[in-house]
Amino acid sequence: MTLSKGSTFFVAFVIDDRPVVVQAIFTGRYVTLNGEQTYQLENPNNQNNYYFTEAQLKECAPLNDSSLMGEDAELTLG
Repeated sequence: MTLSKGSTFFVAFVIDDRPVVVQAIFTGRYVTLNGEQTYQLENPNNQNNYYFTEAQLKECAPLNDSSLMGEDAELTLG
């Protein structure tokens, strides 16, 4: 998977022990923190910036590529 400047990408993070998924725009910009590139993505709804390392973005890849998703025929809850 290749991210190009301006492409949208779903990212996930945890807030109050609950996963949150947000669609963001890859800006192509990065900063180097502790020797590692950290990439800037922007939420198009509120212009908030999010920063992810390449490893963190790879963890979000299944949210963006259906071939990486699993599938269950059914799910029984409680």
